Amino acid sequence: MPKLGDRKRAGLFVLLVFLCGAASGTIGANVWERVKTTVSATDSTAPYPTRRRAIEWFSERLNLNTDQREQLTLILDETRSSYKLKEREIDELREAGYTRIREILDPEQAAQFDVLVAKRREKREKKKH
Repeated sequence: MPKLGDRKRAGLFVLLVFLCGAASGTIGANVWERVKTTVSATDSTAPYPTRRRAIEWFSERLNLNTDQREQLTLILDETRSSYKLKEREIDELREAGYTRIREILDPEQAAQFDVLVAKRREKREKKKH
């Protein structure tokens, strides 16, 4: 007759196997989704993958007709264009602020400030890509 400790150990082993399966399934699904996204991103019919996913997502959930899809595409393109324009304005404001900050710093502080700003720019660029 098995000891109680052996039953607990066997139960823990079964639980561990189950958790490993769940984890590998989750990871596999995530990798598959990324592969699908990468493949769709190389599709020349969409200028950027986020727009295409948004169009597909809304079309499926709202059962959009062809005319609605075209209008949605136009709206998303116009919104993106406006967003890019605002991004440039924000960049200009940021640079103007940096210039004003440099004016109040001594040369040593300004040099340190430029290093800090360069690091922030690098982080911002990494987030964009």
